[in-house]
Amino acid sequence: MSGLNAIALIWFGSIHRIAGWICDVPAGTRKLILKILGLVLLTGNGLVYALPPLLGQGLRLPAEFSAIAYFIVPLFILAGRGKTGSWAAYSGLMAGFFYFLAMILRGEILYGADTPSLIYLSMLNHGILYLFGLTAIRVRLYPTSDRGVLMAGILCVASWALVVRPWIEEPGGLLIYKLLDASLIRAALPQVSRAVALPCYYLGLVLLIGLSFRVFFSINRGQYQVSPIRILSA
Repeated sequence: MSGLNAIALIWFGSIHRIAGWICDVPAGTRKLILKILGLVLLTGNGLVYALPPLLGQGLRLPAEFSAIAYFIVPLFILAGRGKTGSWAAYSGLMAGFFYFLAMILRGEILYGADTPSLIYLSMLNHGILYLFGLTAIRVRLYPTSDRGVLMAGILCVASWALVVRPWIEEPGGLLIYKLLDASLIRAALPQVSRAVALPCYYLGLVLLIGLSFRVFFSINRGQYQVSPIRILSA
């Protein structure tokens, strides 16, 4: 699909504009918009994963971080506020940002062979996730003590991916399994070096995740702005 990088860039910029508008509407209207988008995301992906088994095409289960977020984020949004709010904001922001970053930089190489319908569906799903994240960090200030919630969320995603692995077709092609298996390290280093390299790799991965938490809270504090509309409608 030609022009995919440019399309992703336009979509990415549009999401930021839409998020800015949603943040400035009254809280009741904002909640209604997000709940409708959450229902769209939840219902659409529910059908994507439920229909194949019903049609005799085999079981499909979400394993990637973003695929799991398609279900978890809207459920948390629909459930209302709580400690899970920081996880919904974090996962929506991370899944959406890095997806669009990859699309803008290497979209035609990574996804150019996919059908247009699949590409646009993926962009819509990640766009809604990113919209959730952008909106959440601008209208609510999350305490840094929620790091524990974020880490628990990461551990739950990793545990789920490991549990469902036997039912995933070609798990080696998914990013989450490449990260969990340290595929690049295992392929690049001889057996003797792995005893040192693998612990260093997993330690580095944990540190990167911790850094992403720090960045999330920093962005939240930079984006959160108190306005008369938000004070009156919170």
